Amino acid sequence: MSRNQWLTGMIAVVILLILAGTALAQESACPVIVQTALSEASDACGELGRNQVCYGNVQLEGEPKSGIEDFTLSEPGDIVDAAAVQTLRLSALDEAADTWGIAMMSLQANLPASLPGQNVTFLLFGDVEIEGLDESEATAEPDAEAPLQAFYFKSGLNDAPCPEAPDSGVLIQTPDGAQKVDFRINEVDISLGSTIYTQAQPSGEMTLSVLEGEAEVTALGTTVIVPQGFRTRIPLDDTGSASGAPVEPEPFDPNDLSALPVGILPIPISVNAEATPDASGGGAIIPVAGNWHWVTGDTTSTGCDAELVSIVVGGSGPTVDFPLPGDAFDLEILFNSAMGNVYGLPSPVFSNIDANTFVVAFSAAGGYEGSYTVTVVSPTEIRGQMDLSVSGCTIAMPFSIAPAG
Repeated sequence: MSRNQWLTGMIAVVILLILAGTALAQESACPVIVQTALSEASDACGELGRNQVCYGNVQLEGEPKSGIEDFTLSEPGDIVDAAAVQTLRLSALDEAADTWGIAMMSLQANLPASLPGQNVTFLLFGDVEIEGLDESEATAEPDAEAPLQAFYFKSGLNDAPCPEAPDSGVLIQTPDGAQKVDFRINEVDISLGSTIYTQAQPSGEMTLSVLEGEAEVTALGTTVIVPQGFRTRIPLDDTGSASGAPVEPEPFDPNDLSALPVGILPIPISVNAEATPDASGGGAIIPVAGNWHWVTGDTTSTGCDAELVSIVVGGSGPTVDFPLPGDAFDLEILFNSAMGNVYGLPSPVFSNIDANTFVVAFSAAGGYEGSYTVTVVSPTEIRGQMDLSVSGCTIAMPFSIAPAG
């Protein structure tokens, strides 16, 4: 082999290595963009309050409602009041530009104003556009205290550029242990006590997949109950409004949704959870008999003295295991067994949101207002949250209860 031939061969090898390295870099850009964007969005929107919208990651364009002047939503970390938002437009994941639009909304919806620590989380990502419902189009009187409870939205479809990226859409999660939350999307009424993933294309359909819990979906007078692991589809006209009834629930493949960014939602869930087509049979679930163990979750607070938070958390749940009878359940049974005396709460008022969700609200002199909301998820799982507010201080303490051992 001549020197020239050897040099030519080496140059060819170097070029191939450079090209291969470039290809690998291009292949790795997508997952890196996803991981970086989600991490930055989580940090940027960590202080999001009730009825606020946060710019999580580039690119995002926001338009205010008519007459709104103080509106800045131009870079990650910017937060505006949801009541001021008319339109949000996010960008699809663009590897060349290193951009992926992400926004987060924390909305009250129809949750009681007395539960400030409980909000519905909306995580928007990719090619998504949301348009607030005009007051002239609303079917009910607009509620200034609960903005964006009704809106139109559309999203891309099958647009993920790599397996590590999700297709564009919206994740919606209700607070743990709260009542079912009602809102309207594309003229579809949704009653939700869970986590869902939804996509929509005008002149196509809206798809709603239940990742955890259960959703009640109503369009054009037809209602379907969608359990965990199932989805429903609703036809849409060219304006994006529902043009047909929701189809009967059908199971989805968890592998198709494995890249969804559920890790930055307030409540950790698994997309691969098993489907539960009718876990409760539509009636009351009775927790099994035996000793149960109470675990307090990550408590959040706003405007509170650290010592007060510590005292509240330390005194708001039992420190030892306690028995449940296995033949009946309500909050009086739970509290009498777990804490010795439910009537230790000041001025308790009991109510049942549904067959398996219980609430006790309490109040005391000095402006103290609070509540425990408890949901029996299954015979071996109970979830709940304690909310307390006083003098500008709000505390939200989630908890879970399971059989001991």
